[in-house]
Amino acid sequence: MTALTLASRSASRRTMLEAAGVPFTSMAANIDERGLEATMADAPAPDVAIALAKAKASAIRSPDGIVLGSDSLVSVEGRRFDKPDDREQAAEHLRFFSGKVMELHSAAALQKDGTIVWSYGDVAKLHV
Repeated sequence: MTALTLASRSASRRTMLEAAGVPFTSMAANIDERGLEATMADAPAPDVAIALAKAKASAIRSPDGIVLGSDSLVSVEGRRFDKPDDREQAAEHLRFFSGKVMELHSAAALQKDGTIVWSYGDVAKLHV
């Protein structure tokens, strides 16, 4: 049986895999997310989410299995938002989002033997 390694320590991603009954191990991907985003400053949000998912999947080596990398990012009116640093910044974000459509761009990538073998991204639109 092929083993799955989740390239993340995210509690929500672990919970989703557990709820789906997928056996996996979890290992944090050591990548500079903000640095990668900076190199893609003019790229559309969906492209950035996929690039981050691929980078995370590529950062982990699993000789006997598949690595799942994933990422999500929020954009509103074309502006990308990172996770807030604190409660004050979270409140600032929510004030900005109010009355607008928030786009949640999510992406996943699978890597096997050092090669990305699959990737996919999609968007959920939320009215705040």
